[in-house]
This record gives sequence, structure tokens and C-alpha cells, in this order.
Amino acid sequence: MRAAPVGLFGYHSVDETVRVAVSQARITHTHPEGVAGSVLQSLAVRKALRMPVGELNPLRFVDEIKEEMREFETSLQRQQDSSGYDAPNNQGQPQQGSGIMECLDAVKDMLREGQERLGDQRDTDFVSRVCEVLGSDVTASRSVPTALFCFLYIVGVKAGSFADVVAFSISLGGDTDTIASMAASLAGAYMGAEAIPEAWQRACEGWREMMQMADALYGLSGAPVSE
Repeated sequence: MRAAPVGLFGYHSVDETVRVAVSQARITHTHPEGVAGSVLQSLAVRKALRMPVGELNPLRFVDEIKEEMREFETSLQRQQDSSGYDAPNNQGQPQQGSGIMECLDAVKDMLREGQERLGDQRDTDFVSRVCEVLGSDVTASRSVPTALFCFLYIVGVKAGSFADVVAFSISLGGDTDTIASMAASLAGAYMGAEAIPEAWQRACEGWREMMQMADALYGLSGAPVSE
């Protein structure tokens, strides 16, 4: 949930993005799944920032994120092999790696299903399917991929707005503030601050200070001003 600025700071480097994402996650998260969630969100924000508006391909986006995460997952599995300990997953079973890569495959499956359902009026059925397959709870594996899906589905499949991303994320129920926050950070990274309704910005406590901090972080990132 707090990882979005890492994607901006690491604008020019996947390796730097992963390094900082891991470091900031470990302040409060020690489980591989939690750390992997930070890496996934940071890399996704970075990719959304770098992608020109109008060029978003949801399935390709997921494939490219998986490739960027592969080295992190390989390193994690080496650590597990050397320690002889596989951290348990949500069901309490030993798990090789973080399990996030499998979650990304599920995101692709749901994007395909969402594409097939375009024009179908049974939105509540699809919302239930998203919750069933991807989840909407506090765990990283059942929230970070879900937020990524919300962004890619609403913006990339349905050509929706920033507000639509937030509304769809909230409609899933569960840990709505976390999922909507992460999905909104992806939408904002891709669409720009101008896509955020002005009334929403003004309603946020300390929004002017946040804008100043964002500009300062953008300057540190070395990202081109024209993008």
C-alpha cells in the first residue's frame, strides 16, 4: 500500500526499484509474500509511469512485470533452498518462492474473462468472480494482484477513468482502502494527476504537501520532464 513512491524513485532502474521495494517492505514485513507484494506494486507503478497514455496492453503489461520479477523470485528461492525453510502460504502449506507469479497468471485469466464479458450486464457476477479468484483481503497475494487487475481491467479493457478504477476496487468489498489505494496509484501513475478529480484532491488532508513531495521525488528520480 505504501510502495507506490518506490516506483517513481526507481524510474530508470528495475534493479534499484526492487532493492528499495525490498528494503522498505522489511521494515514491517518479513514473510516472502509481503516483500514480493511490495516489489510487484513498485514495479507496476514504475511501468505505468513509463508507459505513454493510449499504449496500455493489459496482458503484455502482466507478462513484462513477471519478467521483471523473475530475478527477485529466483533469489528468494535460493535463500529458501540454502536455509532449508519454505515459508507457509495462506493455507499453511510450505511454498517455494512467494507465490506471486501464480497470482499474476490468475490476473491474466481474469483479464481474458473480463474481455469476453464486455457488454454483459451481470457486473455483480463478475465482481464475485474477481473476489473468488484474486481475493480482496489483507494478504499481499490476495490484494496486490487484485489491485493490478482493477487498474488493467478498468483502464486497459473498459477504457474507464481514474474514478472508475477507484469505484470498481471498492465494489469488491474486503480490504477496500488498501486495494483501492494501490489500484488508484497505478491509474494515477499512468494517467497523470490531471486525471484525478479536483474535488477528490482538495478533500485529501495535506494534498498540497503531498504534491510538493511528489514533485521533489520526481526530481530525484531523474525522470524526463516531458513524460
